[in-house]
Amino acid sequence: MKNLLGLFGVLAAALAVADLIHGPHNGDALRTYIHMPEFICFFLFLCVADVLIFQYLRHRFNLNPWLTLFLLAFVSGILNLVLFAIVGGSFHGDGGPLSASYLAMTVVAETCFPIAVIGFVVSAVLRKKAGFSILRR
Repeated sequence: MKNLLGLFGVLAAALAVADLIHGPHNGDALRTYIHMPEFICFFLFLCVADVLIFQYLRHRFNLNPWLTLFLLAFVSGILNLVLFAIVGGSFHGDGGPLSASYLAMTVVAETCFPIAVIGFVVSAVLRKKAGFSILRR
């Protein structure tokens, strides 16, 4: 997973540099061939980073996976929305693929948040009935 994180990060950075070298406001078709792979690589970079953070938090603090997903979705949703605004908040221009990736990750986090709440409540009830700790794995 760490290799994938590095690969997607390097590819996204290389495509961002290629986009800057290509120059701003050139309305040619080459921009599409730079922006689409840049968006895909950076979005995959963010996805792999979230998976690694989930695994790290779950094992480091020995938390219930649903609680970990609940906390990660909450923090990730807010953080990605703030980063979307900082990067530029628009889908075109040099920051377009990055801001679109941050907004897509916000949508993923907002989708996972209610699922994680329901999963944690169901898991907590079942674990409480079985006599296990609610917060621990």
